[in-house]
Amino acid sequence: MKSKLFGDIKVVNEKTIMTGNQMFDKWFSKDGGIVPGSIIFVTGTSGAGKTTLMINLMNWLKNNKSSFYSREMSISSLKQQVKDYNFKNNNAYFVDDEDCPHINDYFKELDVIKPEVVIVDSLQAIASADFPEMSEEKASVIVRQKLEQWCKANGSTLFLIGHNTKDNEFAGKNTNMQMVDAHMVLEYDKKTETRRIFWGKKNRKGPMGELFYKIVNGSIEFMENKEDTSNSKKEVKFTEEFFQFILGYLDKVKTSDKNDEIIKDEINSISDKLYDRFNSDGYTYMVNLLPAIYHILNKYKKL
Repeated sequence: MKSKLFGDIKVVNEKTIMTGNQMFDKWFSKDGGIVPGSIIFVTGTSGAGKTTLMINLMNWLKNNKSSFYSREMSISSLKQQVKDYNFKNNNAYFVDDEDCPHINDYFKELDVIKPEVVIVDSLQAIASADFPEMSEEKASVIVRQKLEQWCKANGSTLFLIGHNTKDNEFAGKNTNMQMVDAHMVLEYDKKTETRRIFWGKKNRKGPMGELFYKIVNGSIEFMENKEDTSNSKKEVKFTEEFFQFILGYLDKVKTSDKNDEIIKDEINSISDKLYDRFNSDGYTYMVNLLPAIYHILNKYKKL
């Protein structure tokens, strides 16, 4: 008989990857640190700092290879977003759609690098661009499955960034959410001007706790309470009001074109990234957002 009684079952503690950030490691899993082979969905509200956190994470992991596949922006723009952050890690690799225009090209890159941590931004951007013959929902499932298969086969952890809807819910098929190990949520509350990171409805690898954090010169600083997490109230209000003005304008010119929602999602995404980068400088945020919007509208022949 191969079956075991409950009392005879041996508990095997999973080996984890410690980032060196003690608060993050303790929060992340029951044994502390990142669990190899796990699949983590990462979503967040505008201005929460998803990309900034991922870059910080890669910098912490100096003894482990990591790879960031950026399909939302060029890696040059990615670096510019955290230009004041002291990034020093020769084990961290970055690539965008210029060198890997399709997800299949990225898998070839992964086979060469063999990273222990894989970060992909974003699920919807890859799904819509690489599989235009399918619905975004179906393509998103395929992209997630392909990434999961590679990471499981190579013992790598996947951080898969996804878009949020206007109601700040994950924008995608529930199948993806059900099949991941955990859902990491970054939240920026504009009313209280605080940021927090917490687990969504699931975390198979650990407790369901939360941490508060702030972003200082591109660096993530965690804390257990809300104090000192806010940025300049005046600049936050300016950037938020300006972005709402842009969304209001887009609603007025909305047509029946199926690309309208895609355009809005892309503008929301680039606004999120620019906000992370320039939230202490509302004017710079505005002058960078306007040409980005022009580029997106021109791409979909809306000009």
